Amino acid sequence: MPGVTFVLPLWRIVRLFRLLPNPPGPELAGLSEEFSRHRAMQEILFQNKCLQFGKGSDLNYDAICFDWSWRLQDGDCPVIQVDHEEILSHHRFKKVAELAPSFRELMLSVMAKGGNITSARS
Repeated sequence: MPGVTFVLPLWRIVRLFRLLPNPPGPELAGLSEEFSRHRAMQEILFQNKCLQFGKGSDLNYDAICFDWSWRLQDGDCPVIQVDHEEILSHHRFKKVAELAPSFRELMLSVMAKGGNITSARS
């Protein structure tokens, strides 16, 4: 979305997840490069209608994803945590938790709680 910027201090989301990097550059080249590093993982996520935008907090590498299998009328969708070890070791999709019923609700919760919400495996 050109011209749209979301500003949220990183410390507010660190306890829940880390955003995938998207360094400055043409379009979304940096984010695309991050996706291509783990092609097998992305293939299984895409097959299950999930788009990864983050990883778990600290030493947790579970994928944090938009779940496109179910969408709200406004186009928003649930945010889920997916077990990365199941994908990388067993080529299976395993949803660990629904972190929020929508991205909007996730961000409202993060802002309201000052980042003091945790993922299912923190």
